[in-house]
Amino acid sequence: MTEFPNFDKRAFDALIDAEWPAHQHYKSGIHLVFEEDPDHLNDRATEIKFLFLDKVYSAGLRRWFKPCGDGEPPSDCTSSGTKKGCKCDPISVFVRHLTVGENGNEFSLLMKNAREIGPKLSDKNLGKVIQDIECFGNLLRERIRRTDGSKKPTNFQSFCSKYLWFHAGVFPVYDQWARKGLKRLQKRGSSNYEKYGEFAEDILSLLKVVFPEESEFTSEQIKRVDVFLFGIGHDKSRMSVE
Repeated sequence: MTEFPNFDKRAFDALIDAEWPAHQHYKSGIHLVFEEDPDHLNDRATEIKFLFLDKVYSAGLRRWFKPCGDGEPPSDCTSSGTKKGCKCDPISVFVRHLTVGENGNEFSLLMKNAREIGPKLSDKNLGKVIQDIECFGNLLRERIRRTDGSKKPTNFQSFCSKYLWFHAGVFPVYDQWARKGLKRLQKRGSSNYEKYGEFAEDILSLLKVVFPEESEFTSEQIKRVDVFLFGIGHDKSRMSVE
């Protein structure tokens, strides 16, 4: 199990006491959005989730998703038939490519499987959590190429973890601040966490340090650790208290 010699339980408690109420209020609105159409049977509801998460988290999806294209818009373009180029929102175009026709079955099944992981994170289901993130990322990459023609690999792990967190609740959020915070708790030479699997394994190890009496961890416990990592990732001085 990974060790975290720089972890200070008093600092954890102090940071959570200061940040948790505001964090809970901030997340309540996002949860309401994700409670709509949990089976992802409505394309518009899925589109709203993508748009909302991209806006709230500055996920950068529009950097990767391009509109339908220049010139004559394709047949599924929702613009008003203009020949001067598509005016569709790029994320809206992407979601149509993700969910329309036979592709939608694959996406809906992935979301259903993610919800069935269970209410707690443990050694037993960690592999399934990691697998679902990887499958989601691969699915997005396939649809991105179809949408914008780019063959350059795109790292979707951050967006996937945030989306599945609100969809299922036990997916540790993978972003630059959480990765930086996790590294700061370890010895020098620790992983850069280029892969979600390595990151999630160390999050589970950290959860066992923070909550030593537990072997399975609820979504609230996972999120408390996430808030702590985000805080010390932004501000190293919050790693300890005098």
